[in-house]
Amino acid sequence: ADVGSEVPKSAWRQLFVTLGTLHESNFVHGDPRSANAIFLQGKVRWIDFQRFVAADVVSIKDKKRDLDIVLVLLLRQQE
Repeated sequence: ADVGSEVPKSAWRQLFVTLGTLHESNFVHGDPRSANAIFLQGKVRWIDFQRFVAADVVSIKDKKRDLDIVLVLLLRQQE
């Protein structure tokens, strides 16, 4: 069975889009590093969630932290 591969540069935008979808569904990943994302059947899949936060507890700060981690990761890979 295919377990996915490293997310290619051409799919980096999907990292943000899929993370935003998770946030809209009231999930916070907690550790959205490249090691916790795979590319499977042409789509980015987040794996190894650190936590699930219920809808009434999810904060903008938690969501921003997720996005900041991904942004820093991608900026470092550009260097």
